[in-house]
Amino acid sequence: MDTGGEHARLWTAAGSGQAELLAARFQRFSFDRHSHEQLSVGVIEQGAEGLHMSGGTVVIPAGRLVVLNPGQVHTGFAAADSGWRYRMFSFDTAMAAELAREHMGTGDVWFPEKAVTDPGLFARLRRVHREQERAADALTAFS
Repeated sequence: MDTGGEHARLWTAAGSGQAELLAARFQRFSFDRHSHEQLSVGVIEQGAEGLHMSGGTVVIPAGRLVVLNPGQVHTGFAAADSGWRYRMFSFDTAMAAELAREHMGTGDVWFPEKAVTDPGLFARLRRVHREQERAADALTAFS
C-alpha cells in the first residue's frame, strides 16, 4: 500500500513461516477495531501510535515498543500530527508459547504493558527487523 507518503509492506520472515513482518508509515490511516491471533511486538520509529482498547486509550511514542497479546481487541491511529512509522513482528502463537515455557516455565503468553520502554531491546528488534527486510525473498514480500 502506498498512498502519498503512507505505505505498508507485509512479508514472511526469511527462512521461517513463524513470523510475519510489517513495515509501515501512516498519517491519516487508522485501523478499525480488530485483534490478532499472534503475539505482535512493534517498534515505533517516528511519531506516536494510539490504541483504543479495553481499559482506555494508550499512546506509544517513538522509541518505545508496542506489545499486543493474541486476541486483544484494539484499534490503531496516529496519535501525533505527523502520524507514526513502525515495524511490527507477528509471532506464531505456538512458537511464542514454546519460548515462554523454555524461558519462563509457563506456556502462558500475556504481557500486561502495551507501551514498553527498553532502549536496548528496541535497538535489537529494530536491527533484526531491518535485516529481515533486506533478506526477504521477493516471492514472500507484498508491497
